[in-house]
Amino acid sequence: PVEGKLVGHPPHLDIGQRVRLTLVVADVEHGFIDFVLATAN
Repeated sequence: PVEGKLVGHPPHLDIGQRVRLTLVVADVEHGFIDFVLATAN
């Protein structure tokens, strides 16, 4: 598990709901990790 921020306009999600994400930003210096919902292929 990892902690990060889900950015953009995600649909309603419930706590503990599993989703697939795509990493968009990883700023090691500031400790920021941003994700968006992955698109289904």
